[in-house]
Amino acid sequence: MSSEACPRPDEPAPAEPPKSASPAPEAPSVCHGLQANRATAFLAVAVLYVVLLGFLTVDEVFDLGWYPTKLERQVNAQIADLGSPEESRRRAAKETLAKSEAFVVVPALIRTLGSPDDRTRGEAADLLRSLTTEHLSGDLMGFRPDEPEGDRRAAQDRLRSWWERVKDDF
Repeated sequence: MSSEACPRPDEPAPAEPPKSASPAPEAPSVCHGLQANRATAFLAVAVLYVVLLGFLTVDEVFDLGWYPTKLERQVNAQIADLGSPEESRRRAAKETLAKSEAFVVVPALIRTLGSPDDRTRGEAADLLRSLTTEHLSGDLMGFRPDEPEGDRRAAQDRLRSWWERVKDDF
């Protein structure tokens, strides 16, 4: 490889040495290779950007919770207060959550049923029961906050499946 720097496009090309009688085969320019590689890399990055942009704006990705909305952040903050030792904070959180949009609150409460904290789990179950009484008759698919973890998880999975089926009609 040549240690010479590649000429910039605004610089004149270096003078060529006189040609001999039998010209040697010319090796590809290092500069040409670098420019071709830069162009290929730029094109690859541009294509990747467009593909990822299309992927990341699909509604299903937002459902994963990677990009919480302002409402989801507010709901999550209120859910955190469900485990508060202060009764007034728990009551205020439950009142706020009960008035919030069900399409955000219900899946967040279903996730919260998996909380390791007994109080948070119990408060989430009570609130979910009251929000879904019309649809589930207060049953919560057999979920009981004081059951063993395996039983709670199974009921939580049933609730997730139920929510996927009814969320558009809720």
